[in-house]
Amino acid sequence: MASVLWPLVNNVIRRNKISNTYGRFKERTAGAHWGWDFYAPSGTPCYAIADGTVSMIYGNAHDTGNFGLVAILDFEFEGKTLYAAYCHLSAVVAVLGKDIKAGEQIGFTGNSGNASTMKGLDEHLHFELRESARPTRGQAGRITPLTVFKVCPLHAPIYEP
Repeated sequence: MASVLWPLVNNVIRRNKISNTYGRFKERTAGAHWGWDFYAPSGTPCYAIADGTVSMIYGNAHDTGNFGLVAILDFEFEGKTLYAAYCHLSAVVAVLGKDIKAGEQIGFTGNSGNASTMKGLDEHLHFELRESARPTRGQAGRITPLTVFKVCPLHAPIYEP
């Protein structure tokens, strides 16, 4: 497999705050965070990070709890099947059950789920890497995106052409 692509054209962690990355952080009022929040105004296109299959689409763009509208991409990485979760979407344009190539559009970012009240610099794509498509709450079944990206765009954006 070729190298993994980034999910957005402009990839930077929301507000350049470490607490918007993966892990447990003392300053997070909600406790741990099991993904990366990429700053993205609502309506920003998001893309498949690898060749794979859109295996799940759940929730909806009007949900105000949890992740809202979510698309799950199954893909192979270093001999294992992983799942990329694109959360808080406003729309999904990829077709459920269909193969998709790296760089093809999955959907559009939004303000669904528990991001429904976030505006301006807090709008984001919550992005997770998982070992199962829909893990239970908490860390189990989730892995740090550093596993595939090798670097976190915390203080400077990484652009995907």
